[in-house]
Amino acid sequence: MRQIAQNINMSFGLINSILDKKLVTKISKTEKRIFCIAVFLFIFVSIFYAYFVNQTIRNVAKRENIENEIKMTTSNMAELESQYLSGKNNLTLDYAYSIGFKKVNKINYISKGTGTNAITLHGGI
Repeated sequence: MRQIAQNINMSFGLINSILDKKLVTKISKTEKRIFCIAVFLFIFVSIFYAYFVNQTIRNVAKRENIENEIKMTTSNMAELESQYLSGKNNLTLDYAYSIGFKKVNKINYISKGTGTNAITLHGGI
């Protein structure tokens, strides 16, 4: 323990002697400003980089999910289409009669008339 404490005191003494001998040059105000701006820009760009990488990963995951949904919908649509076609082929006149449909002898149509017999509010106003 004493050895570690002595090493720490020696290193602080070395740092103090370096500072006293002015081996470290003074940093001007403009250099400090440039350094602070560079650090700020680095942090700013790093944050945006992380954000855009995150968004890219999310978009790729969403795209994969959408592609899977498209595949499932397409296969479901193909299955429904085959059911429709098989059902369409099974519809015959005999089948219609067997489930209760009857042949109609007289066909009645409803047409749009131009008559004046209509219900109106306030006497036609």
